[in-house]
Amino acid sequence: MLIPSRIYVASPEALFFETILLQEPEFCLSGSADSGYIALGEILTLSPDILLLDSALPGMDGLAMLSALKERMAAPPRVLFLERMKDRAWAQAALQKGADSVLFWPDEHALFLPRILSCAHLPLPALAACTEESRTWIAEAMLKQLRAPEKLKGFEYMCAGIAALICAPQLAHALGTRLYPYLATQFSTTPQAVERACRTAIEHTWLHGDLAAIQALFGFSVDSERGKPTNAEFFSMLAEHGRREIEKARRM
Repeated sequence: MLIPSRIYVASPEALFFETILLQEPEFCLSGSADSGYIALGEILTLSPDILLLDSALPGMDGLAMLSALKERMAAPPRVLFLERMKDRAWAQAALQKGADSVLFWPDEHALFLPRILSCAHLPLPALAACTEESRTWIAEAMLKQLRAPEKLKGFEYMCAGIAALICAPQLAHALGTRLYPYLATQFSTTPQAVERACRTAIEHTWLHGDLAAIQALFGFSVDSERGKPTNAEFFSMLAEHGRREIEKARRM
């Protein structure tokens, strides 16, 4: 099961944007509000990956929201800022306050999905702040817990791949076009060799690994009729557990 990006919608037209976003498999709606103060409280609680933020949000406008999130969150979400005033100065202010992208609404409505998808394809800042070495160590610890075969090439590839997915979960939707080529370059091999090595290591883990650890990490998320998870499912689930470990450590 691929892990979609969690998105929160803060806009007077929240229902309209929800209707669009619900059709995109890359997103999971974590909440919405048409009031700035309500939205702020829910965002602080839910910690979404992406925020669709309207400049004309009642109660607390978009710029004030950006300032509040920067002050109160160690890891603010990625932000697509909808600018309704068509004012370049406001757009620049939004970018300076932490927005990742600005869309002039509704004039640039055709660019809405490409822009929000672009935000989803950026690494999550707090997770990217965790060093690659730390993320690799977390990935290696989980694989060892499952008793994945350390002597196989796939073990090394999976450590690096899971570490990448921890801070860039969108890569789970593009293993063949983005993750495998990245790993192939890193290890001086081919994307096809990376894919085969990972598949072999996953099959070996599923057949000969620690059953209790597999059940603890994967639960009922894998199709019982098919048996072992796909490479994407395996990478996604372990990366999600890795993100939770980082979040837990940050809060301690």
